Amino acid sequence: MLIKQHTIDGVEPQFFPEFVITGDLIEGAMPGKPGAKLMGIIDLLVVDANGVPHIYDYKASDKEPSKWVQAKEDAFQSQTGAYREMLRAWKFDVDNTKI
Repeated sequence: MLIKQHTIDGVEPQFFPEFVITGDLIEGAMPGKPGAKLMGIIDLLVVDANGVPHIYDYKASDKEPSKWVQAKEDAFQSQTGAYREMLRAWKFDVDNTKI
């Protein structure tokens, strides 16, 4: 399904499972920690023929997404937002990134 979903003009996407990404912490995000680095592991990074990254971050829970605690949802949004910004720093076109 993912191959078909991200194939463009017959060119299949590239898949990078457990993609380790690093980047600099945004200036001022952690007072007293200048030069701090971020590191994360994207569960599955798919890059289509146009070079657009698509982030798949798997979550496991015995609860339906509608029953997730807002704090967990906020943490997830923060995590994927950090991945997007690190990919931007690596010169990926993240304006059309799907998460």
